[in-house]
Amino acid sequence: MTPLDVVVRILNNQLSSLMWIDEKVMLFFHIFIFLSLSSLNVVHKCLSDFEYCFFFSETINSVILRKC
Repeated sequence: MTPLDVVVRILNNQLSSLMWIDEKVMLFFHIFIFLSLSSLNVVHKCLSDFEYCFFFSETINSVILRKC
């Protein structure tokens, strides 16, 4: 394994980690938005630019995440 291979592997791992962090931050951001909207009695809000739809079920009083 050449030194360049090692550098590429390290950078690839860093990129993968950053992508994972970005995905989780966006998910928490959307949950926060949904909870804010649900306090305004918005039952369903699907953000078309993102992959998750948020549903608020009053019967079980919880937030359900589903893929759109």
